Amino acid sequence: MEYERLGADGRAHKVEKPNNSLKIAEVAERAMVSMLTRLGMTPKDREGVRPTSPAKPKGPQPPAPDSAAGLALEAARLRKAMADEQEEAAAEPEPDLDAIPLGDDL
Repeated sequence: MEYERLGADGRAHKVEKPNNSLKIAEVAERAMVSMLTRLGMTPKDREGVRPTSPAKPKGPQPPAPDSAAGLALEAARLRKAMADEQEEAAAEPEPDLDAIPLGDDL
């Protein structure tokens, strides 16, 4: 970027000044390349990256859904759900059909 500046003798001189935004972009680019290199995300560094081992599950795992134990577990869950639904249905009072007015009583 060029601008004019007055010298000690009072005459205008053209001075070239670097753009501040360009300096910020250059610093950010250098930082990004450095981080990508450390993380192994550049084509050159990709070969050195090794996958980590899979996470080991904590505690007991449920049986596979298609195994005998998994099917038994699902059947028990469904039986409990049906029993809960029947208890809820039994708790509701039956409607009094005699209290409903018929067409003749209106």
